[in-house]
Amino acid sequence: MNRYLSIFFTIVFCFASVMLFAQTEETKKDPTGWKKADKLYQQQGYMASATKYQMKQNADNMQPEVMIRIANSYRLNGDAELAEYWYSKSINQSTNVEDKLHYAEVLQSTGKCEDAIRWFDEYQSVANSDRKFISDCSELSTFKKHENVTVENLKALNTEHLDYSAVSHDGGVVFTSTRGVQKIRKVTDAWTKGNFSDVFFAKMDDEGKVENITPVVGGINKKYHDGVTSISESGTLMFFSRNNKKKKKKNQSINLKIYSSIFVDGMWTDATDIGINGDNFATCHPSLSADGKLLYFASDRPGGFGGMDIYVCENQNGKWRKPQNLGPTINSAGNDIFPFVNNEGILFFSSNGHVGIGGLDVFYAEKSSTYDEGTWDVRRNLGTPFNTKKDDFGFYANEYMTKGFLTSNRFGGKGGDDIYTWGNDNEPLELTETKTSYVMVMDPETNSGIRNAVVKIEDVNGNGNPMEGKTDVKGLLKTTVEEGKVYKVTVEKEGFLPIEKELSAAEMMGGISYSFNLEKTKCVELFGTVVNEKYNKVMPNTDITLVNKCTGEKTVVTSQADGSFDFCLENGCDFDIVASKDNFMATETQVSTMEPSEGNMKEIKIEMLPSDLPVKSNPIVKTESSAEVKKHFLGDEKATFSVGQVLTLKNIYYDFNKSNIRPDAQVELDYIVTMMNEFSNMEITLISHTDSRGNNNYNKKLSEKRAISARQYIISKGITPNRIIASGYGETELKNDCKDGVDCSDGKHQINRRTEILINKMD
Repeated sequence: MNRYLSIFFTIVFCFASVMLFAQTEETKKDPTGWKKADKLYQQQGYMASATKYQMKQNADNMQPEVMIRIANSYRLNGDAELAEYWYSKSINQSTNVEDKLHYAEVLQSTGKCEDAIRWFDEYQSVANSDRKFISDCSELSTFKKHENVTVENLKALNTEHLDYSAVSHDGGVVFTSTRGVQKIRKVTDAWTKGNFSDVFFAKMDDEGKVENITPVVGGINKKYHDGVTSISESGTLMFFSRNNKKKKKKNQSINLKIYSSIFVDGMWTDATDIGINGDNFATCHPSLSADGKLLYFASDRPGGFGGMDIYVCENQNGKWRKPQNLGPTINSAGNDIFPFVNNEGILFFSSNGHVGIGGLDVFYAEKSSTYDEGTWDVRRNLGTPFNTKKDDFGFYANEYMTKGFLTSNRFGGKGGDDIYTWGNDNEPLELTETKTSYVMVMDPETNSGIRNAVVKIEDVNGNGNPMEGKTDVKGLLKTTVEEGKVYKVTVEKEGFLPIEKELSAAEMMGGISYSFNLEKTKCVELFGTVVNEKYNKVMPNTDITLVNKCTGEKTVVTSQADGSFDFCLENGCDFDIVASKDNFMATETQVSTMEPSEGNMKEIKIEMLPSDLPVKSNPIVKTESSAEVKKHFLGDEKATFSVGQVLTLKNIYYDFNKSNIRPDAQVELDYIVTMMNEFSNMEITLISHTDSRGNNNYNKKLSEKRAISARQYIISKGITPNRIIASGYGETELKNDCKDGVDCSDGKHQINRRTEILINKMD
């Protein structure tokens, strides 16, 4: 299952002119062939060594360590069945703990799940390893199943050799194969006993018909391994792996490096070392990001997590910067290889170091920050039918994520590795999974949940619609988040300082709930409940308008499912609270924080009656026209009302020390009703004044009662309560000199007992 390490890790090569099994002076000195086989094995010539071992010995008299070597050779070349056979004959006599791991891997690949788990457990009991394995066969059924995805062998492209890592290019497909091309000097890879790999191109129509398979033209295919390509979106720049040209002794391994080539006049130019390679480690499997700025690749350079790890480097001013390891979410103690990054920045790769179905599995990963390669925090197995018990790698998708290619040595293929096509009924492949999460809003002073806190959750990248809701009586709000995303969470509650925080989906799903502690502002918490007075039932979805008499500020909320609502009341002020709902009579309540009280909380209950009950109010007078209203208030029927205007009601006066509406005042208030009907978006403040008789505090309260009386009269005529604010100024704004200590007639005092209109809004 690990012949990919030969293809894209190191090579051992032998020249065809030196026949591998020819009778030489060396073989005469070594008639058993064991020394030659041992040497080949030590130099990673696995298939060559396995053949030589079996030519000289049979299983009945073979030493256990030789059988282990044969088993390893077959495993490293993707033949799990033969590897299992040789491990089974020697594993109980092996003292190498890694042999237990390898035996478990091939057992899982051949479908013997229960046996595989037993040997995984054997390995874990003696090894100090971070590798993760299945612990129960039922786990195999938990991997995602893509029901609409079809995977088909691209038979016209495949041979009995290794064919893999296909990518779309120029109306066809570029892929890598060991089928062989005509070379001046024939060499073979002793690891696989096959040809070295080369890069090929084939024309392919929309229906997948393949024709004219030829080696790519130009400076790509050389003497040893060339392959696994990544081509820029422009189609003019190719990155690929190649064995280092540095001359070494015969049969010595050579590490891979990544090179680039440019497409000019129908040919690929000679390769250029891109400058991130090294002679003592492999650098391979390039994958270029859509914008051409990032190059992902696999390497076993020092400082990794295991065998091969996936790295990324950035192109700055034409130079590739120092590679960065993508971290433990992606990389494992095993081999993590064959990266592919799509247009959205999602990384696909293959690994045998994460929990999978068997052999190499394809995984995908997402980072929480688009611009930070250190934030890969989501990794998931791509599931079936992409993954099987065999090796599955070389994943590629088109820009729409509707179809692509895959390499596998699954059953039913034509050779060791075959190229497959996959499709999803022309729909984008569904990757992102949503999970339930809870947000808890807490009061740290009382260590209790805060109800009715407004929580807004939105994707920091602006994708999708923001979610907004209110916490329940326990301070909890249930929501859903998508793995791999980062959210901006805003929490607001009147009476508390707001909080805004960026959280990844992983953080929000890290426990039962994610908790926010809100710090209180200095205010009095008002908790209220609206009920139907007739039936004593709570009333949800009731509009509750709070009017601050100190500032005139108006706040509107809606009662919750349990009829509850709440406000944070400023200290030292009076407030009007108006509840309104269709088919119910508007109900007004007053609350004050003028006097200090025990604790920092008030509770009220607002009882509302259905509007079909009798209402005591004066009959509506005839409605004047808009022109008549303007003439009445402004003196000119062509004049206009505007925000900020103050209108003094001409004939609305109050009896001394009383707040009831007199009959002569009702006519004037009816003009206000007409005006507000004519201008349906108009909002006003009714300002009431008293004369100077009586003390100041008393007069202020009296003026407020008079303003409320006028407001209630207008509301009784059908005007929505939240369009009117009532405010009392007491004796602070007298119209004449009748202040304290001045002797005035009752007629002069009555001039000061008046009501005015301040227009707050017109549109």
